[in-house]
Amino acid sequence: MPSRRVPSHGPSAALVILWVGITAVAGCGRGAPAGAGAPVFAAPPDAVALAVRVEFTGTQVVVGNAGEGLWTRVRIEVARGAADGPYLYEADGILAGRSVAVGALNFARRDGARLSPFAGPPREWAVTAVLPDGRAGFATGTFE
Repeated sequence: MPSRRVPSHGPSAALVILWVGITAVAGCGRGAPAGAGAPVFAAPPDAVALAVRVEFTGTQVVVGNAGEGLWTRVRIEVARGAADGPYLYEADGILAGRSVAVGALNFARRDGARLSPFAGPPREWAVTAVLPDGRAGFATGTFE
């Protein structure tokens, strides 16, 4: 039986196929991350607005009670976005007119990952606390 020779398209055809395969794989997952545009933080049911000041100094998150009375069970959350966060820190309380400064590495996700300020600053924050009258308070915003 005579051998049949398969026509070759040369190295350029192989390169085109390789390029198409790489660009198709590299393009997967591009675009908006899952949950983009969706709120990162949700208010507890029946929560009232907290009067709060929040800032990021570059290494610390500073949360100030601009309301009245002692806030208890304070939950401070920060995130770089829906795909990276939220990172959580819980404080026992914050007195009216006072603030608490928390080092970024004290914030942790559920999987144990710590918030490194060197990987980029957080963009969003949320604070939840129990007010002196027992109601839940909530505030959210972005760092400027």
